[in-house]
Amino acid sequence: MTAEAEIVRDAAMALSGEDRDELIVALLAAKPSELSPEWLAEINRRSDGFERGQRSPKSWDEVRSSARREVLGRD
Repeated sequence: MTAEAEIVRDAAMALSGEDRDELIVALLAAKPSELSPEWLAEINRRSDGFERGQRSPKSWDEVRSSARREVLGRD
């Protein structure tokens, strides 16, 4: 990492959590994506659902169990 990048990183780390989150979103939006437009649309759809309270997060244990059931047929 360059010295300039370290200065930016350190300044970003000093921001409030909310400001840091907004910065992360802005930086990710500015980065060229390797995701297809369809995946980006799905990500946005799910994210919007969380923001509207229509979806709720799942714990890693829930996700892992669901994936095992789907792929292996067991927990």
